[in-house]
Amino acid sequence: MLVRLTPPWWCLAALACADTEEALVSDVFVDVAITSSQECGLRETGEVDCWHGERHFFDTYTELAASETVMCALRAPDTRGVPLQCSTAPGAHTWLSHSAHRLEMGPLGHSWCALEADGVVCSDGSWALGHPGLVDLTVGADGVCAWDDEGVVHCSGEPPPLPEHVRVRDMTLRFGACVVRRDGVLQCFDDTRQHTPPLGDFDRIWSSRRRHCARTTEGQLRCWATAWDVETPAGTWSELSLFRDWGCGLQSGSPHCWLL
Repeated sequence: MLVRLTPPWWCLAALACADTEEALVSDVFVDVAITSSQECGLRETGEVDCWHGERHFFDTYTELAASETVMCALRAPDTRGVPLQCSTAPGAHTWLSHSAHRLEMGPLGHSWCALEADGVVCSDGSWALGHPGLVDLTVGADGVCAWDDEGVVHCSGEPPPLPEHVRVRDMTLRFGACVVRRDGVLQCFDDTRQHTPPLGDFDRIWSSRRRHCARTTEGQLRCWATAWDVETPAGTWSELSLFRDWGCGLQSGSPHCWLL
């Protein structure tokens, strides 16, 4: 059951949000993304549903990604049209093929990058990475980093202050550089505004302007913030998207949103 909580700019306190729930649709979702004006999920059948904000996606898709203000989706390979569709200022993006995957948006505006067979393709062509065998990536305001299945990181644009020896399971460049190391430890390198990351064995990390959240190998979330501890929602989670103090994630294929 898909549940929408009151959008964050309507909430003056967490309790005000927690008491406002509206059941919308029942289905299995595989991805979720939120911006300042949209909350959307991708069904396992490829359709996009939005429970807050205008729906811009009416084809079938394989991935969603979002900055603070723009949401984009990769069209399924068997559909017509350019591979990348965005909620605003979509552009042509004719250099992106239908084999592109792992779409990621920068924290602000329309910048994006995706993986192709021979490396990373970006809306800013100067950020392109010609490294085959990359498995994931993260996009920041000043560049992109991607890594292979051994955790070796390759970056372009303005590189973050990562030690050469670091190997990663996951990382983020959104509002500060933080990684999940190959040993499951969280480590942040240039985000002095944030508290020390929690201890544990982690495999994923997500960031917003005001929050970091990481997922343990058992599926639980641990979130931390600038000046206070964050109450983290219980349960196990497969995907997450953050906008400032607001989060939407997937539990057993169902989206849930909450005030962090």
